[in-house]
Amino acid sequence: MMGEMSSVTEYQIRYLIMKALYETAGDEEASPWGVDRSSMLKILQVSERDMDANMMFLERRGLVRLTQASNVLWFRAKITSFGIKVFENKKRYEEEFPFVKAADSKGQ
Repeated sequence: MMGEMSSVTEYQIRYLIMKALYETAGDEEASPWGVDRSSMLKILQVSERDMDANMMFLERRGLVRLTQASNVLWFRAKITSFGIKVFENKKRYEEEFPFVKAADSKGQ
């Protein structure tokens, strides 16, 4: 993949990360520690570089919390309570976080 996102935009990647973490947070059978790196990569189907850049963007804005490990940038990701609030109130936060509108462009 060499850093190419094909037809997927950064907004769509951010939205898909949030969607995956939001759905996991509500799933009683899912890990309470969040989604691991390899699972997220399978969900997104983008390069690790694109995944990491967008994951770090979301963490800096307080929407996700990352568990870090010595050999990788992050090992597990979990949505924060603020991230849940943003995801559940997309209209209210779309100016501050325009990527929440990516759902419209993907038909999800």
